[in-house]
Amino acid sequence: MRNICITLIVLFSSMQMATAKGNKIDYYGRRHYHFAIGVTNPLSAYTKYGAQVENRLRNYSYLVSYTKYMGAYPGHQYSWESQFYLRTRKRDQYYLYFRGIAGDAGLDTRKLSLWGDKSNILIGDYDKDLKFKFGLPYLGGALGFGKRYNFNVLFVRWNLGVRACAIVGDYPDTERNMFRLMFLTGPTSILEFNVHVGLQL
Repeated sequence: MRNICITLIVLFSSMQMATAKGNKIDYYGRRHYHFAIGVTNPLSAYTKYGAQVENRLRNYSYLVSYTKYMGAYPGHQYSWESQFYLRTRKRDQYYLYFRGIAGDAGLDTRKLSLWGDKSNILIGDYDKDLKFKFGLPYLGGALGFGKRYNFNVLFVRWNLGVRACAIVGDYPDTERNMFRLMFLTGPTSILEFNVHVGLQL
């Protein structure tokens, strides 16, 4: 509990210092930030959670992010993203993005028992307690558009796009076929929609 309180105090102090340090809010109501940190999809933290770090130079942003998945296709996903913000006279901005993706995914059909799947199939590396460690590697990319809502040191951002990924490595077709659903609803789904919330300093 003490660590949580200290963390909150440090964050609050940082926000106050960032607000006091010059007038970074322009007459459109946008904060001219250079650095931002955020969390990904906070409302779905029971199946996945992630974080990102952003560096912005005028209308260009560069981000690195990490997401952990805990559903039927558990795994880890790392990405590098480039964003281009469209010029506007409003506080909030639309942007276009391109993202490179690398990750790994396993299969745990125990998570599908509510849907009638009793097969208990596990694909990937699991420890002695059957907790997921590492899965089949994949690579891919995504592109799309989104919108950023600016609230001084806080921001909310959503994006909508298409994603294409492929499992890399020599694996049997029987294993590859078990991952077909992942390309529709999992960490490599063709359509993607994400919400990000964080601080911009």
